[in-house]
Amino acid sequence: MSDPPLSPTVRWGLVGLGSLVAALGIVRAESCLSANDRSRWATVWSLVERGTYQIDEIDSLEVLHKPSGKRRLRFRTIDKVRHDGHFYSSKPPLFPTLVAGVYAGIRGASGWTLLDNTETVSRCILLLVNWLPWTIALAVLARMLDRYAQHRSTRVLVLVTASVGTLLLPFLVSLNNHTVAATAVVFVVAAVLRVTVDGDLCPRHFIFAGLFAGWAAANDLPATSLVAVAGWFLLRTDRRRTLVFFLPAVALVAAAFIGTNVIATGGWFRIGCPVSKVAKPDIHGAIYRIRRRGAHKVK
Repeated sequence: MSDPPLSPTVRWGLVGLGSLVAALGIVRAESCLSANDRSRWATVWSLVERGTYQIDEIDSLEVLHKPSGKRRLRFRTIDKVRHDGHFYSSKPPLFPTLVAGVYAGIRGASGWTLLDNTETVSRCILLLVNWLPWTIALAVLARMLDRYAQHRSTRVLVLVTASVGTLLLPFLVSLNNHTVAATAVVFVVAAVLRVTVDGDLCPRHFIFAGLFAGWAAANDLPATSLVAVAGWFLLRTDRRRTLVFFLPAVALVAAAFIGTNVIATGGWFRIGCPVSKVAKPDIHGAIYRIRRRGAHKVK
């Protein structure tokens, strides 16, 4: 027999704690600290300001670093590939393309730009693309635990761990692929459980499972296995709805993933992270990494 659901005070208190800690981390952290997220920010800026995926210009721009008062190459990144004489981010372009839409909206409404208002704009975007979906995911997780977990202690432990006990928390302060993929996994699990455990065969559950499983896979390669696992469980429950609703939803995300790659570089797949190559300018599509002077060349 299951324990009674968590009280609203406990449930939403833990969700609120996780949400608050994440928000504080985003608004207090310095922007553009790693080459990984600078690579995505460079694509976002280039799309909105120049209408291109090429990042040559912003990669070489010196921008005011307000905390120090000095001008720095704030968007210089080693996570880039050279294609047809231009540099591109080595990151898949689908996510930065969507973030560029968010940036365009903020820029149009406020007049702020990534170059002149780096901290303000980047934090606003991160609150919208990282913090808000993660807060919703925590709320969905809390509901799932009340519905499916039998013991109160299990619900509290899982919710506390998800809120403040994983490496997602420090990742939320940067523009990266892992947080959006992990958030999507929560929504996939919620949709699959509604079908397989509750027996709710509403098409929206199959569609949501397909969209979010595809989105997770598009952002984090290991999540491709999630598409197969979710599809298998749904297929066992209702073959027709899985084929009619789940698979087309996955295909829609896959088409967007491939389409943005084609638009960006003319090819369906980009040689970059996570299949990186050592810096060799003569190799088409190689990723450019820093190597210490005098070090032995990697063969």
